[in-house]
Amino acid sequence: MSDDCNALSVDLPTEYNPAIPVSFHNGQYIQSDEFHAAVSCWVIQLQAEPYDRYALFTDDAYPFAVLLFALFHARKEAWIPGNNRPGTAQQLQQQGCQLIGDWGNSHKQPDYYFALGESSTLALSPLNSVETKLVIFTSGSSGQPKPIEKRLIQLQNEIAVLEQRWGNQLGNSEVLSTVSHQHIYGLLFRVLWPLSARRCFHSQIYLNPEILVNSINNSPACWVASPAHLRRLDQDSPWDELKGCRQFSVQAVLYLRQLDSKFKSKADNRLSKSTAVRKPAVSVGGNTMKLGQCFPIYH
Repeated sequence: MSDDCNALSVDLPTEYNPAIPVSFHNGQYIQSDEFHAAVSCWVIQLQAEPYDRYALFTDDAYPFAVLLFALFHARKEAWIPGNNRPGTAQQLQQQGCQLIGDWGNSHKQPDYYFALGESSTLALSPLNSVETKLVIFTSGSSGQPKPIEKRLIQLQNEIAVLEQRWGNQLGNSEVLSTVSHQHIYGLLFRVLWPLSARRCFHSQIYLNPEILVNSINNSPACWVASPAHLRRLDQDSPWDELKGCRQFSVQAVLYLRQLDSKFKSKADNRLSKSTAVRKPAVSVGGNTMKLGQCFPIYH
């Protein structure tokens, strides 16, 4: 594991620089002690429940992180579906999953991080990175989404490679994304990698650059984008405001093969239009079956 990353199995907040927030959520920065308190409170609640398997879906990334690590520490199974449609919920319940997170009004959690003044005395022991696991689903592009089991040690090893390859470029950038954390790339790039590398991740998903640039808060930023969103960049995009933002294009290998080299030239051309940007997308590939296995496709 890279020396620049914390192991996801340890009590992350104890390793955090208190000056670096964990996340930007609902218009405020969440500090490490608040993240720890939220996870601890959810662990207590989950340990009191008789269920072993939970289907986790949230709209925002910060509550997802809280609930995911609470499930880990409560020794529950975390299943991460790609959507929260009624049919998906029904299928998961048929497989013994309890629904947790944003599953419609009847399953909406009242408060993901509790009152900021509420604290918990529960000490979180280090996780067993070999035994701790989650289940995430393939995209379903070639059929029904398939559940794939991933162990924490696998995710940590992937993060170590990512940090070794791109950590120096990112520095202390805040992480903003158009990619859902409910899929393997968003899970790695948007939540787990920032947590491990002590970078603040934004909870909200940003579907257009105008909203994104208004949320950077004068800080260095990394934009984790999908090909579909990069295609939408045009002459009216806020190029000058994107100065200092490092772009990552995150997609599956099969999708890259379909796009071939044509996407490279289009993305690079759009991202290089402004003299303020001059930074082509860093494109990485992989798939859910083989974890992220992210490798550079072009620079």
